[in-house]
Amino acid sequence: MTDVDQQVDRSSLTARLHNLLQDVSGSLQSASTDEKRRLLTFLENWKKKQRRRKHRRKPCAIPVTCSTKDFLSRDTITDICPGGVFLETPEPLSLGDQITLMLSPQGSGELIDCAGQVAWTPPRGVGIRFTSAPSKALQKIIASP
Repeated sequence: MTDVDQQVDRSSLTARLHNLLQDVSGSLQSASTDEKRRLLTFLENWKKKQRRRKHRRKPCAIPVTCSTKDFLSRDTITDICPGGVFLETPEPLSLGDQITLMLSPQGSGELIDCAGQVAWTPPRGVGIRFTSAPSKALQKIIASP
């Protein structure tokens, strides 16, 4: 994904989020007290979770080959930080699964491998925590704009 594509994608996401927030704001007027409480609880828990993060996540779209003891697949890293990545994958992974990631940053020609462990399993993928410090090449990707 080029820088222009990423900017367009970010702009699109921002616009969609703004529209959704307007819709939610309007819906709150007619929501029941129970619905308001559930939404408030969800948002408070989300905020706590965000504060738990040690590192700020950087959005990206990096193709990656993933392997565990049970499978090999091609997926996409959708965000990255010094502590790990979010891997968009349809593969059914479990908390604690060990995984190896092989990625080749666009235009670099080099192959970077890193090891991690499944730390989070939301519906659309998995959060992977690095099990060793990121290599210099991976640190360069994380630090890039």
